[in-house]
Amino acid sequence: MAPTPSFHDALKFWAKLGFISFGGPTGQIAIMHKELVEEKKWIDEEHFLQALNFCMLLPGPEAQQLTIYIGWLLHGTRGGIVAGTLFVLPSVFILLALSWLCAAMGNVPAVAAFLYGLKPAVAAIVAEAVIRIGKKALKNGVFVLLAALSFAGISFLQVPFPAIILAAGLTGLAGGMVAPLTFLANNKAKGGNGEVAVTGSPGGITMGQDDTIQQADLGLLRHAGMVQSDIDHSLAVARKALDIARRTKAELDMELVGRGALFHDLGKAKTHDIVHGQVGAELGASLGLPPAITAIMEKHIRGGLTAAEATELGLPVKDYTLRRLEERIVIYADRLVDIIHDGIVTIAGEPEAEERFVSILKEIPQYGKNEITLNRYLSYHEEIQGLIAGRIIDSARLKEMQASGTVTILDVRRPADRESAPAMIPGAVWRDPAAVDAWSDGLPGGVCTVIYCARGGSVSQSVSKQLREKGLAVAYLHGGLQAWTGHGEPLG
Repeated sequence: MAPTPSFHDALKFWAKLGFISFGGPTGQIAIMHKELVEEKKWIDEEHFLQALNFCMLLPGPEAQQLTIYIGWLLHGTRGGIVAGTLFVLPSVFILLALSWLCAAMGNVPAVAAFLYGLKPAVAAIVAEAVIRIGKKALKNGVFVLLAALSFAGISFLQVPFPAIILAAGLTGLAGGMVAPLTFLANNKAKGGNGEVAVTGSPGGITMGQDDTIQQADLGLLRHAGMVQSDIDHSLAVARKALDIARRTKAELDMELVGRGALFHDLGKAKTHDIVHGQVGAELGASLGLPPAITAIMEKHIRGGLTAAEATELGLPVKDYTLRRLEERIVIYADRLVDIIHDGIVTIAGEPEAEERFVSILKEIPQYGKNEITLNRYLSYHEEIQGLIAGRIIDSARLKEMQASGTVTILDVRRPADRESAPAMIPGAVWRDPAAVDAWSDGLPGGVCTVIYCARGGSVSQSVSKQLREKGLAVAYLHGGLQAWTGHGEPLG
């Protein structure tokens, strides 16, 4: 949301609203939605709709009640009084003027035509308002069906309005218990590469232009029984994970990053024991969360356990390895948030937590746990910071560099790997990874060199390190040739 407006700015808007609020309550509400939510952003979408729902339940004119409520929300009691007064005061004078016009000149053909001409315009305002609010409120097929049934009941069956409202409320209450993901969640946390800057608001956690975690997802956490401190931690991890994901410039599923981070500790609604990952995955599945998100819940314990470690800890024996970069970003962000907020280490700010990540984990057993877990976290740190610094690039970025002709591509697979699969990335030249000194001097200056091996592992890391030590601009392909072909790119 935008910062709270000054009382003077709000006063001007309420006065303006009093003069332009045509179309009855539907048109008036639509005008407020467009101005206050979409343009001025003084109140968020979800909060506006929640307030509207409450006002619809109260006796009296809902549009004026909504105006008073928003005025109070922005500037307290005086804001509510001013908003409510200015909402009706101009219309009193306009109504007097129109009444006089109808009484004095209603039979004059030109005036009668003018008044009748207003009818289709007002009808259009009302229709546009219904469509605008409907698109925001009817979030899935179940809500559309409820709206259709309500319309049929009030229009064709003459069901009393209070009965329809009561039935809809009871349906929502029951639905929240039986199918919470449908009735509590928006089911669509948007994904993209928008700039990430998380701000809390009553309606949601907005993460930049395209990345949004809905208020309804927070509702699921509360519905599951998570305490506020655990929810706050999950929000901090989601913020950090999305920030890191953006900075890697990698091609990522931002919805999985954001929602996976938000729900990763869902199991703590039931237990804080080490089994909370498994418990959270089962709970998430019962709520209808996608398997990719429940996988993060299950695998985030100790940063992705091996089957042997799971056996030692008494967890179900399986491989919990984090296969996706999105998963590793969430787990990395989780550990960073612990460092930032636990108070065990004194740091000046979030950037310092990343800068000192290696030394902190090595010095404080609570974070490093044991040698296996420590090395796992350090490998995530190296990978993710490498992407952020440009030492590692993904297939999409290499394709862009290829198209611009600003890159030298070297295939540094081991001879045995190359012989078994000789096809290479178009434009690449093979070089022996065991003889870097013999060929590195011949690399062109002023052009970035990108190397790749079979899977982007130790060979790429070793060769790129040697080339950087020689002062060359070099990056290696994340995931190697396997990632390139998995991205659907051709070989030459």
